[in-house]
Amino acid sequence: LLKGSNPNPAVRGAGLLTGKSNYFLGNDSKKWQTNVPHYSKVVYSQVYPGIDMIYEGDPQQLEYSFIVAPGADADVIRMHFKGADRVSLDREGKLILSLKTGHEVAFKAPVVFQTIAGERIPVRGRFVLAGRNLVRFEIGDYIRGQELVIDPSIAYSSYLGGTVDDRAFAIDVDGSGNAYLTGATASNLFPGAAGQFQAANGGGASDVFVTKINAAGSAVVWSTYLGGGGNDQGNGIAVDALGIVYITGNTTGVGYPTAAAFQAANGGGTDAFVTAINAAGTALVYSTYLGNAGTENGNAIAVDAAGIAYVAGLTTSAAFPVSVGVFQDTIGGANDGFVASFSAAGGRRYASFIGGTGSDQANAIAIDSLGNAYVSGQAADAFPIFPLAPPSAAAFKTTVTGAFDAFIVKVDPTGANRLYSTYVGGSGIDDSSAIALDSANNVYITGFTFSADFPKIGYATIGQTTIGTAPDAYVFKLRIGNGGGSSDGVYSTYLGASTDDRAMGITVDGAGNAYVSGRTTSGDFPTVNPLPGQTVLGATAKAFITEVGPTGGTFVFSTYLGGVTDQAAQGIALDSSNNIYVAGWTNSTDFDTTVPFQAANAGAFDAFVTKIGAVSPVLLAPSASGPASYIYPSPANEATANIVYTMAEAGYAEIRVYNEIGDIVTKVTEQKLVGVQSSTIRTAWLAPGVYFYLLHLNYDSGISDRRKLKKFVVKH
Repeated sequence: LLKGSNPNPAVRGAGLLTGKSNYFLGNDSKKWQTNVPHYSKVVYSQVYPGIDMIYEGDPQQLEYSFIVAPGADADVIRMHFKGADRVSLDREGKLILSLKTGHEVAFKAPVVFQTIAGERIPVRGRFVLAGRNLVRFEIGDYIRGQELVIDPSIAYSSYLGGTVDDRAFAIDVDGSGNAYLTGATASNLFPGAAGQFQAANGGGASDVFVTKINAAGSAVVWSTYLGGGGNDQGNGIAVDALGIVYITGNTTGVGYPTAAAFQAANGGGTDAFVTAINAAGTALVYSTYLGNAGTENGNAIAVDAAGIAYVAGLTTSAAFPVSVGVFQDTIGGANDGFVASFSAAGGRRYASFIGGTGSDQANAIAIDSLGNAYVSGQAADAFPIFPLAPPSAAAFKTTVTGAFDAFIVKVDPTGANRLYSTYVGGSGIDDSSAIALDSANNVYITGFTFSADFPKIGYATIGQTTIGTAPDAYVFKLRIGNGGGSSDGVYSTYLGASTDDRAMGITVDGAGNAYVSGRTTSGDFPTVNPLPGQTVLGATAKAFITEVGPTGGTFVFSTYLGGVTDQAAQGIALDSSNNIYVAGWTNSTDFDTTVPFQAANAGAFDAFVTKIGAVSPVLLAPSASGPASYIYPSPANEATANIVYTMAEAGYAEIRVYNEIGDIVTKVTEQKLVGVQSSTIRTAWLAPGVYFYLLHLNYDSGISDRRKLKKFVVKH
């Protein structure tokens, strides 16, 4: 309960979802409700003067935040926890509710920040006990003329594994916030596998595991083994809108489970595999080997809205099962990358080599809305680059300058054409382990580099502009067709320090922030607003999670994650609210757990899964007429007043101020970016009295949004 709050706040939905519900209750059709929209957030406006409260979540977990308008006072917020037997704070600033049942509920210490000129600025803040079961916020210095966000969201962190060796290598999240992991396990009795498709280890040194975790992070929904008598490992995972889970990896020997298979038997040695599991985890939709007499690894997988899967990996087999008419149907060197696509039923759509005469491998894949596949990895000399010269502008980098460079390749939806191909690298060894796209199909890659001149000689880096003690992680952003050559590069930044830093996963939010996960042994790895207790290395190696701002010039958030021995964050994903999900492995017995479903390490190495509350929350989209604008101070008793409003996209804001008889007394027109904005009007020269303002938003897309006339008072 909010003590002393507005008893009748205006309530609206925000974050419109695709589904709708119909309610036909009783036999009175006048009471039936149809086409009821679903929202990801509920906004309670003006719970206190100038303060909104936002709820978001899913059926199993609810999170909240406060949005404090410019000029409003956050100190008035008082939260009363009815039904708690005891309310306390731990050493890390977490709020602990002790319930009469003996259970505890933990709220992480609040994250408080302001967004100034597009940059997230942290503000010191903490919970304070203000009376019996009463809690308030203590906020440090901040710019009171700018919006303040207080986000004390609940997150979770848990071990996952049995009594031997378990490691997670990839993670994905569905639209409801359920997390899906895959990796390798040598354990019997893996959590959640009983009663599922394959309930026991297949008998080899390791099996693939696939696990679904509920949105609250409180339980394993299901797990299944996948494997036979050899060594089996899951490297990539994706989930579609129906909850079907797609996995790729590698398997040796015989006995890996197949169904509706394109290739029903192992081609020899180590083969890649592609498997789709139904939403309940009880049956295979399809499952196939992919390989021949050499070695194949399936390293990454992506899936589109139609359930078409796209896979990238490595092959040493000259007789790898390529399809007719693809852009490269013969192997180029000792090993090549490959890209393949499978229909929703498991039929091969295409499969092609990617490589030159050296040693090349594909490590990562992403797809756009048209079905173009973007692949990254590592390449040696003579890798096929496209385009090389006019009439098209040349690719970003056309020649290799070290022993190995990273590469980026774009493939058309049929696999028949390579649309773009470039090196990315300097004079040392470079590799790309992960790739992501934003809504404009800009390409982001990460990995590691030994090059002091990454991403190519003469290209200026930003953010962290120099390499530490190699290797360092990096983030590189590419805009294909932006003029060719260096013009296709948007930014590049190093990420690392004094020893070994390597990134393994990347994802991007709607504002262009890039989120990277990996492993570091550097005691001086750059940290920004780190998680509580994660400010120093204190281990052989720790996982790291870093958010790079939209321009590449700033680290918005960067933290260690782990205990006192060894761990790595292999995969990273975001949900629709920009909550961060990380999966990896650890052999620490003191790994940081929060409301875990498995509180202790059960074996030598365990997998882990961690959810971190949104560092850069999604800006609320306005409703059809937009959220209410407001003016402060109110009444306007200073030389100027500010009108606050939300831009759904970039464009121009026009504000007209009228007196009581309808004459325009002032007008302001300003160009604004997406998000919460404000405009200043001079009120010093206005006579005391009643005035009205009209807000008109003209977006760059051509949409116009004219708001209702609003009244305000000028007093001097």
